[in-house]
This record gives sequence, C-alpha cells and structure tokens, in this order.
Amino acid sequence: MQGPDYHDAGNDFPTDLASHGREPGQIAPAVSGSGMDKTAAIVACHEAGVEDLENRRFNCRWGRAYGYSGRREEAILAARAAESGR
Repeated sequence: MQGPDYHDAGNDFPTDLASHGREPGQIAPAVSGSGMDKTAAIVACHEAGVEDLENRRFNCRWGRAYGYSGRREEAILAARAAESGR
C-alpha cells in the first residue's frame, strides 16, 4: 500500500487521522467518522501497524478507519488484533 507521507498532514502521529475521543489514554484530538480522511487513515495505520503488529492503538484506529469505509471484515480483524494486543 503506498500513499503520501502523512507525517506532513499536521498530525503528531499519522494514525491520529483516526483518533477516537474515548480511546484509552487519548493522546490526540478526536476525529469524527464524517470528518475522517478514511483512505489516508487506513494507509497511515497500515504503515504504523506493519512496524508494531501488536499495538492496540494502531489496530483500534485501523479498525475504525476500515469500519467507516464500509470494510466490515477488515474492521473486525483489526478489532480482534486490538483485543489481543498490548
């Protein structure tokens, strides 16, 4: 998966594109489903997740981006990975 460098998108961390207001230990402003750049969020979470497959935050955000994109099966897989991660 290739895409633009989301480090320059004005976010502290690229997966902040899919940040949720009620995530544990929230570190970034919440992004609404309608306000989310879903494609950018999926790419950013994929790139981050490849480096840290067990990271719960990346997997939660990845699942959220997939879910809002209508990609239910991938959202479920990411949610399961988040549940089993650290």
